[in-house]
Amino acid sequence: MMAGARCLVLARPDSLQARAGFPTKLGEYLALGRPVVATMVGEIPCFLKDGVSAYLARAGDINDIAAKIRMVFADRDCAESIGKAGRVVAEKFFDYRGMEASLCEWMKSFT
Repeated sequence: MMAGARCLVLARPDSLQARAGFPTKLGEYLALGRPVVATMVGEIPCFLKDGVSAYLARAGDINDIAAKIRMVFADRDCAESIGKAGRVVAEKFFDYRGMEASLCEWMKSFT
């Protein structure tokens, strides 16, 4: 179902837990190559750029989240491009196959 979605939304609140990392669910959404709307909390803005690889909204601002969702449906070509760019981010930073070499290098630094 998610692969056929026209838009995937992760409205994460600004909380201590949200500030502590990057949600794995968002990585799953990005990997699908569909347009993603997410809130700017934790490490999310460290990996994603608003209007480039995702639509980023202010956490807790329902009007901003709704505006970003409307943007997805207002310009489908742009939304599809942003979805594809989000997938590139997921492949670069969250795919275990790409992370294997980095992890091995990091572990070798301790020997």
